[in-house]
Amino acid sequence: MKKPPKKRPHKSPQVIPDYIWTAASGSMGGGGTGGNSMGAMINAPAPPTPQYGAPFDVSISFPESVVIKMVDASALMDYEFSMLFSSVFCTGAIGFLVAWLQSEENGGAYGVMSLILGLSSIGFFVWGLLKRKKMTAESKSFKLKTSGVEEIINGEK
Repeated sequence: MKKPPKKRPHKSPQVIPDYIWTAASGSMGGGGTGGNSMGAMINAPAPPTPQYGAPFDVSISFPESVVIKMVDASALMDYEFSMLFSSVFCTGAIGFLVAWLQSEENGGAYGVMSLILGLSSIGFFVWGLLKRKKMTAESKSFKLKTSGVEEIINGEK
């Protein structure tokens, strides 16, 4: 004789707000047991209004100090452009490589273009790495203390 399966705890519909429950209980995929989910959502009761002025606790913590790393803006721009060009040229090289591999006729021009764009991509990537190395070597770090933070209660210090 088999034992009946254990019943799992079931969350009652009261846990879900009425406006969501009404929309979810309609027909979700068309067909089935009638009802239009959009109509159910439109006719659903409005969500409960929030209670303003209710007490709540907020806790904010500040670090003792903040470290800011400053770099040369022009070096950063050169680095970003070199990585952008490297990415674009690499994408072009792959595109021409695929065209060369799939060409049934003489596709030598595709292969040459793929090689040129690939070498340019590698060149821009190496240039970007050198710019980044130079930029990080010349960067300066500043440590700022956050000692001026005070507790304010009811708008007064």
